[in-house]
Amino acid sequence: MQLATDRKHAWLPSMLILVVILAVSCLSGHAETIRFWAVTGSPKDTEMYRKVAATFKRDTGIHVEITPLAWGDFKTKYFAAMSAGLPPDVGVSNINAPFDYGAVGGVINLSKTFPVETKSITDQLPRSLINAMKIDGDVYGIPSDLGCLVIYYRTDIFKALGISPPKTWQELNTVIDLLEANGYHYYFGWTYLAQWASRMYTLPFGIAGISRVNSSGKATVNWNNPKYQRGISWMLSLWHMHNNASSDMAGRAVGLFRANDRDSRTPLLIDLHNKHAQITMTAPELRGKWSTIPWPVADGQRPYHIAGGTTFVIFSQSKHQQASMRWVTYLNSLEVLQEITTSRLNRGDESALTINPNEAFWNSSNDAFWNAPERLSHRSMATVIRQILPFLGTLESIPGAVETDRLEGNLLDTAGGWIRDKMRSIATKKGLRREELVQGFASGQYAPERTALQSALNLYLKSKYADAQPVAQKIIDREDADFVSKRLLSQKPGRGDALSVIKIVVGLIIAVAICLPLVHPGLRRHTVSYLFILPPLLLAAIFVLIPALTALYQSFTEYHPVLPLATARFVGVQNYKELLVGSELMPALGRTLQYAVISLPLGIGIALVLSFLLTSKPIGEKLWRFVYF
Repeated sequence: MQLATDRKHAWLPSMLILVVILAVSCLSGHAETIRFWAVTGSPKDTEMYRKVAATFKRDTGIHVEITPLAWGDFKTKYFAAMSAGLPPDVGVSNINAPFDYGAVGGVINLSKTFPVETKSITDQLPRSLINAMKIDGDVYGIPSDLGCLVIYYRTDIFKALGISPPKTWQELNTVIDLLEANGYHYYFGWTYLAQWASRMYTLPFGIAGISRVNSSGKATVNWNNPKYQRGISWMLSLWHMHNNASSDMAGRAVGLFRANDRDSRTPLLIDLHNKHAQITMTAPELRGKWSTIPWPVADGQRPYHIAGGTTFVIFSQSKHQQASMRWVTYLNSLEVLQEITTSRLNRGDESALTINPNEAFWNSSNDAFWNAPERLSHRSMATVIRQILPFLGTLESIPGAVETDRLEGNLLDTAGGWIRDKMRSIATKKGLRREELVQGFASGQYAPERTALQSALNLYLKSKYADAQPVAQKIIDREDADFVSKRLLSQKPGRGDALSVIKIVVGLIIAVAICLPLVHPGLRRHTVSYLFILPPLLLAAIFVLIPALTALYQSFTEYHPVLPLATARFVGVQNYKELLVGSELMPALGRTLQYAVISLPLGIGIALVLSFLLTSKPIGEKLWRFVYF
């Protein structure tokens, strides 16, 4: 009997050991996981982040799930993730990420949520970059990998022509004229024909296309300002009044730069800073024959350098905000920045030098990093970035700017076509090709015509902007009146919503309706009947009544269907007012009337004819049934 009892319980120690092993295994394998969205143009960036994440997990126990993200349409991607119930925790996205994502779901206020960590990072960054990440004085994003415009020039050709590298806008004009007078071209890459880059020509004069006096002030469109138009005029002249090689040569920029034949030689490149690594890697024969300088300064003005790139944000829907901030802090540490830079500098044809805005990375305290033999060839570019970094600038994103940018973009495209038409007309009158006219302009042969063209362009811009500014101002006023980022960026998680209230109310009504026959003697006689009608009534309440009441409530709110209903903001009858005064109401009614008058009778008529054919034996009942079915 004792032996049987022992055998009966012999499995208990084994089971206890197995439970302990499983528990330890689960606990050890249950690392906190954060979802990291990384905008990248190369699969090697994903590999790099995964390598950094492995070290981060070893140090902190936090697992980072890397999701590579292509450039463009970030809102749609965020909508998809929200709909799937898989919102990201942290991301490095476009430079306007705090505002783009903030308007479609919210990013956290870093200054209030993580004041110590945020200050520690931002103290190492240029103030001009941080100011653009603020709303009402608080930081919502941290700039990451940046890009800027620089000038590359062939020192051998410049020396042969007696040309000095340009330091001001006027000197740049002179250099381009000297090159074109001698049969050379120049190349304009990054920001060429880009409306968003117009600020690099206007902010040196202290004028932005759209600005507000302070964070709570009225946003104003400044297109009619003479200083603003002066910068735009020079920009358009630079783009359209020269033999710019960038129109259809984007993929051959370095080839043009290294060429020596007369038809394609292009000894001046205006392009993104990371072209430096490409030239170094693919044109070794040019060693000692080229150099790099910053984008020139507007004459008599303070330096200003445009910045593109990416920004770190932490999403308000994240359940791992603390871990996300640890990851952002880790990525901004000097050691990790050195690792990331080294990775991007050693990718063969894809090699590129990215600009992280940490000032300590570029100052003399980090000279040992740049003096390493494998990075000496990039030291000259690092020196240029050191000069540029204090003057890199971005602008605050203002609601409605996307629409007004599109409006101005169309204006600039039209102005470009106007310039080309005028130049073609001048060339035709003089019996010249356009290239010959540009060369004549550069050598001073047709100075009166060139001056007249520039004056005509200034008048053209003045007229077009006078028409466009009121339209743009209305757009800004409408969007700025409801500054969506102010409410969505600071939305409180867990806030109740109307749908929950509607469900509770309808549930109570159903409960009362069910209980009433049980307590009212006169209704008990029909209990069986009530049981038969109860299922369809429940279905109607769940699938008709609740959605209808919710839709009615939503009609009095401003709400995005992908976001939680808690983000809806009550606006009263504003939506109905906009519907009545909007331009879409009458066309919609017209289309509905057209459908009712034409489509419905036609459809019913065809259906009657088919029905008659299917049931009329003399006409061929079996044939038509066969054809129809």
